[in-house]
Amino acid sequence: MEISARESSIKILSRLEESNELIKHLLERSFSGGKQSFEDRKLKTEIVNGVIRRKIELEYILNHMVKKGLNNLPKMIRIILMIGIYQLEYLDRIPAYSAVNESVELARKYGHSGTVRLVNAVLRNYLRMHNGRTNKIPEALDRIERIMVKYSMPLFILRKWINEFGEEKTLLILESISNAPKVSIRANTLKISREQLVRELSEAHEGDYEPK
Repeated sequence: MEISARESSIKILSRLEESNELIKHLLERSFSGGKQSFEDRKLKTEIVNGVIRRKIELEYILNHMVKKGLNNLPKMIRIILMIGIYQLEYLDRIPAYSAVNESVELARKYGHSGTVRLVNAVLRNYLRMHNGRTNKIPEALDRIERIMVKYSMPLFILRKWINEFGEEKTLLILESISNAPKVSIRANTLKISREQLVRELSEAHEGDYEPK
């Protein structure tokens, strides 16, 4: 049975914690089996890369929402929560109820009644606190720690960059690498014209990209 993009993302992120495999290789392997739609592949890629890219920020948010601390939770439940918060915080096109409901169903599959209630409560509390967007980093945090959380950059790297480049240039670097890279597509004109490729992609995935 084909599993959802979110569930496949959990498995990939779990595997990343256990091995030194590259994200690219794990994603490619997950694409090789079954009939996965373009949208499912796109969502899976965005979730996996996004959770890794925003890991420090997601862990910070959840450590302030889970009483006993994120690292004391079962691994799969911890990953489910990180995926849930990432969707609520960064994926505008996914309805909040969908992100919450599927996270709860995944917690039911990989946990027990207690973890189901926990996942449901944490994600719904997050929605009430932040309306699903723009988490608030406490002003009480040291400025460098605020930058660390905002850009999900390890503190030792951040301090090294500030010492070498200064804070202003470091912030410019962080801004440039904090967002997901844009994807470009080049037509193989031996098989299809550029115009036909743009037309077919536009019909299949309207609004997902802009032809250059």
